[in-house]
Amino acid sequence: MATSINARSILPTLPLELLGRVFDFVDDKDLISLRLVCKDICAAANRPFAICFFAESRHVVTQHSIETLLKVSSHAVFGPFIRKIMVSPARLPANVIEHAADVDPDPDSNDPDGNLDENADEDMEDGVVVDNAFVKSGQFSILMQQIFANAKHNPHPITIAVHEDRYITLSPNQYYMPHSHKRCYGSRAFYTDSRSAPIFRTAETINLVSAAADAVGLITSALEIDLMSVPRDSVELSTQKAIHDFLQARTMPLDVHLSWDDCSTLRFEHREARLCFSASSLLIPHPRWDTHLRTLNKVVQWLNKNPILELQLEDLEVERLSFLDGYFSQFLRSIKLEDIKLGSTFFDKGLYSSLFEQFSGLLNLTYCGLSRLHYRLPEEGGHTKMHLFSGSYPTAWISLLLVFPDGQTEYELKGHGVCRELEDLAAYTAAAERRKVLTIQADQEVIDYRVAGADAPIDYEKEDFEYRSR
Repeated sequence: MATSINARSILPTLPLELLGRVFDFVDDKDLISLRLVCKDICAAANRPFAICFFAESRHVVTQHSIETLLKVSSHAVFGPFIRKIMVSPARLPANVIEHAADVDPDPDSNDPDGNLDENADEDMEDGVVVDNAFVKSGQFSILMQQIFANAKHNPHPITIAVHEDRYITLSPNQYYMPHSHKRCYGSRAFYTDSRSAPIFRTAETINLVSAAADAVGLITSALEIDLMSVPRDSVELSTQKAIHDFLQARTMPLDVHLSWDDCSTLRFEHREARLCFSASSLLIPHPRWDTHLRTLNKVVQWLNKNPILELQLEDLEVERLSFLDGYFSQFLRSIKLEDIKLGSTFFDKGLYSSLFEQFSGLLNLTYCGLSRLHYRLPEEGGHTKMHLFSGSYPTAWISLLLVFPDGQTEYELKGHGVCRELEDLAAYTAAAERRKVLTIQADQEVIDYRVAGADAPIDYEKEDFEYRSR
């Protein structure tokens, strides 16, 4: 006897690509009937499914992508699961030359040469004409207001994110996307529509998205911004202003998360009053980092109006100690420094001894954790040198390492006597730094990469080659 063929037996066995084609031709009313005859499909639309696909909704600024977000936010089952709405600041460059050559002049246009109208190419924030018609027409703002009006009734707080979609064009029809990265909905079609790399309108996107949220009274619980897409000083200033305006308009507690260059982040968690700052090769003399630093300082100035109780800095390469001043407020109860490289023109300035002395004045501190603190040496012609007030000395090391009184590279202080212990640590470190200067002057070169006090128990048989420059 032949087995009957029906939706219940066939649909769950189809490949995902073919199953997608089937559902492209299914109307909403038919979908309800289809779920009734196929329990496997009905069961798939459950809570884990909704959290996986809709909790973080990532979209590019195209009509198709934003209208899809509106449909999801309006959905009775899936809409309430939205917790984060991320909008990419990417815009496509307009093909102005091709347009002028291929399109007949519009008799109703004020431009007799037939150039793009004001809705399509007016946006020249950084000297590049972009195809911004969807934004300029006001449709983007209208749809975002409707989306936020739906999200306003969700049981979870909403995070607003403006991130570059790291679905990067390498060459025509070739793309790179970092591992574990979720692509924005509609990004494949968005990027294949252009022959050029996208232009990023971070400030414009922040302003439009925040205005839409404010228009419907949506309370934002967190702001996430990717600074990777901010390319020039002129654009950077507008981004700084957009972030500043957004923060100043908030009257409710807000988490802030900034990221740039994939692995660099600043995260402020309001509930725990915790600020975590992690970056590789940041704050070194470079025009790009200088622009990011100005934006970070704007955010830190706003954060300092809130009582930051916990501070964690890790993987930082800092050219001047003054760059860190804004992070150390009198409210701090906990400080953790890990893998820090402090740089200076002259080693004699006593970098870490000055820093510990500054910490000792934070009277509310009850915890201080220090791990792998380095002195970054300047590089010249592919080689590093140690600069002292008395002259320059050759070295085989790219940085020096502070060794604490117990002979270890990690040090932890706890309790109500932390400030007094930090004073003692500052005195120890100042003596260790001075001892290092005298040793270098006597040897006329830097033989050992460790900076330690006279009584620190160091195992000199252990060699650490990661500090070698050649």
